[in-house]
Amino acid sequence: MAEPPIAVRQPRVLPSGLTTAELAERADAAVDAGEAGPALEALLDVATAYARDGRADAALDACYAALVLDPDNVGLHLALVDLYAERDWSALVGEKLDLLARLVKLDGDEDAMAEVATARAERS
Repeated sequence: MAEPPIAVRQPRVLPSGLTTAELAERADAAVDAGEAGPALEALLDVATAYARDGRADAALDACYAALVLDPDNVGLHLALVDLYAERDWSALVGEKLDLLARLVKLDGDEDAMAEVATARAERS
């Protein structure tokens, strides 16, 4: 039995007419071609599709692969927070939010600080 769909922050509009497998193929091709920007976007599409399909482990794998391309991407870390929360991994949620809060404070990114604060408030 499949797991229930997972809510991923900032819902993405997936390309229409493509299956999850086709989205994964596009992501693999972009990664293999060394196209960091398109690969990141494609991996986020795949993570969203897997989450929608209730495939939490696959969604996490896609996010971890995307982290290699852009380890400072706040939205990506917040997507991981959502995936962790769906699995009731509250310790990881707290750790991720703490580390992310420190990162965005160091960067001085006020928009990112607000996003992290909102995510933390949603978990309180």
